[in-house]
Amino acid sequence: MRNVVRRRPVLAIAAVAAVAALAVGIAGTARGNSKAYLAAGAAVDSVPPQKQAAKQVGNITLTILDQELTPAGKVEFPQLIASFQKQYPNIKVKRLTKDFTSLTSNETLLLAGSHVPDAVETDESYANQGRLAKAKLLVPLDKYVNAWGWKKRTSAGLLACCRVQPTGKGLGTGPFYGFPANAQYVGVYYNAKLLRKLGLKPPSTKAEFEAALAKAKANGIVPIIGSGADHDLVWWGFYAAMGMNAPADQIRQALLGQGTRGFDTPQMVAAAAQLASWGKKGYFQPGFSGVTSDSTTVDFNKGKGLFYFEGTWDLGAFKDNPDIGFMPEPAMKAGAPRTGIDAAGQPWGIPSKGQHELAAALWIDWISNPIHFKTFVNAGDLPIGPIDTSKMKLAKVVRDGLAAGGYMTKNNTSLPFFWAIPGAQNYWQGAGAGILSGHVSPQDFVKGMQSSWKQDVAQYGGSK
Repeated sequence: MRNVVRRRPVLAIAAVAAVAALAVGIAGTARGNSKAYLAAGAAVDSVPPQKQAAKQVGNITLTILDQELTPAGKVEFPQLIASFQKQYPNIKVKRLTKDFTSLTSNETLLLAGSHVPDAVETDESYANQGRLAKAKLLVPLDKYVNAWGWKKRTSAGLLACCRVQPTGKGLGTGPFYGFPANAQYVGVYYNAKLLRKLGLKPPSTKAEFEAALAKAKANGIVPIIGSGADHDLVWWGFYAAMGMNAPADQIRQALLGQGTRGFDTPQMVAAAAQLASWGKKGYFQPGFSGVTSDSTTVDFNKGKGLFYFEGTWDLGAFKDNPDIGFMPEPAMKAGAPRTGIDAAGQPWGIPSKGQHELAAALWIDWISNPIHFKTFVNAGDLPIGPIDTSKMKLAKVVRDGLAAGGYMTKNNTSLPFFWAIPGAQNYWQGAGAGILSGHVSPQDFVKGMQSSWKQDVAQYGGSK
């Protein structure tokens, strides 16, 4: 579904330097300048109800810029634009699109220029959102978040990476500089047919998961299929192991560079030891270090492995296979909550130099509203909150993915990606990946993560 998302964790780190300016022709309109309204017609913290706000912006053209070029994006956003214009007929939407890399690598120069969109997608990283906040190129959205009840639409965990300090530091804290309309999850895919062959059900605890791995190996079935060439196995494998050994709050703090403990805890050492044990016991397919997730996705779809740690961007690849299911990471023990990455998609922000702030806020309010969650689901995407799918015709694996997201939202066990700790990410996907082959011990893996984590906290953490 959202294949470009798979590589976004890497791109978020790589796109640190802005290059040539993005040439976008944006025609401003003189009628109904919503920024002028906010400055002259109301106090800064006063936000009118949506219908009143729409009347006060007047007849305008709202220019939006996004990178929603996936098959799902090409379906859902034209529908959202049409319904938005029907709801607010005085606001005409002009949509511009760029690929993810072109947009984010040039976004600082774009938003500092003279032709600035009114609403734009950003990226949850220091290189993008943090840089834009520090340069005062984005409007803090808290007044809209609070006035229009946006926090009720999803979990605090999912929204963590849409917040950053005005200094560009402290990802996960501070004002909202963006708000998402869709989400992406990472968890555990399983082959139900192979589980039945082994006389097993989808495991819900660490003990059940380990028992399934051992039984699969004993019966000639690859327990875990994964890719080493693009780091997915070490990334998502360690996430799964963390979820089976540490509580969500501890994991979340480490990933956001918050607190003082980081990865130097007994639970993280236990997670690293579990990850290392899978390699030592031969639970990965032969040659895993040289294959990409594009290959492993195809192989898993063909039944060549029992479990697969991967994201919901692969739901589309599996939707026609009734044997494949998706679930959050197994729990530490029976009754304990289960975790998984349940992160925001690309957040929508309002450029400070845009002409129609209030109308842009109405756009974000509209596309993130729960009444449109079905629009995303029907297009093959995932909304930011739970949705009743009982009357919808969906593939089993898609229904599983939605249920997993709803579970994590309800239990507040959503985990972010690793955008807040870029140095630790580089170790994780670099020297630290040797934990899969036994070249790096669990203790050394945690030491490497902690050392990089401390540097990340020193450079990016806090509000100063």
